[in-house]
Amino acid sequence: MYQAGYLSVRAVKDENIFTLDYPNREVYESMSRLLVNNFIGGAAIADGARVNLLKALENGDVDALILVFNEFLAKIPYDIYSKANRKTPVINNIKINFHEWLCHANLLSFLIGSGLDARAESHTNHGQSDLVVFHSGRVWVIELKMARKDNDAAVAKEALKQIKEKGYADPYDNSILLGIAIDESKRAIGAWEVEYKSRP
Repeated sequence: MYQAGYLSVRAVKDENIFTLDYPNREVYESMSRLLVNNFIGGAAIADGARVNLLKALENGDVDALILVFNEFLAKIPYDIYSKANRKTPVINNIKINFHEWLCHANLLSFLIGSGLDARAESHTNHGQSDLVVFHSGRVWVIELKMARKDNDAAVAKEALKQIKEKGYADPYDNSILLGIAIDESKRAIGAWEVEYKSRP
């Protein structure tokens, strides 16, 4: 993939460790579409999922959006999660929750593969939100957190609280703040909290 130009070297830690990334947005979107088609089961099924996703975002329908997200997460093969269980990467001295990262990365690819303007780690003056999605005049500000020990509802509230306290939605009018708790044992969204923000 590197030699074909689909990946570029972003950083070199030493002569044997490299950080690879997509060279541009066009390649990233193409690879995301391929991922969506392969996970969901072909272009025709992926188109149906895309229609449901766009409709949920356009209508501001959080319940429908969560349903689409969970249908997508259910398509991720179990052995990917099993492999994730055996790894706990540390980046800049921060221990990464691999399940949370896996869900975050795949949802982002699903959104971008569906043709949406979706951004990860979108910075504000107080921090960075997990996902920001722009569609039909609305801005969805989404924070994902991994829930364990049947505490989905509390974790979803914590995610929404973080969005508000860190001002992730402050730059946007007509935004939907969505805190999501991903149930680690179910590998699906277990609870969510939402707040609608608009300015006159």
